[in-house]
Amino acid sequence: MRERSETFRALWDSHDVYERTMGAKQLRVDGIGILRLKFETFALTGPEGHVLYVYLPQPGSTDDEALRSLT
Repeated sequence: MRERSETFRALWDSHDVYERTMGAKQLRVDGIGILRLKFETFALTGPEGHVLYVYLPQPGSTDDEALRSLT
């Protein structure tokens, strides 16, 4: 994302994040089934209320393989 978006690059480089939440989530995906993912959210400062959501599978897991099969 840094390579494609000047705005994202500037926000990322400023490290202007004030709230972070972590946890686990299960997502049902048609044709795949249930994906078990860890997540982190990063709320950016500013009036826009932007939040970055990052979902990560356990590396090497069946969830990781299933997620990769979607691309």
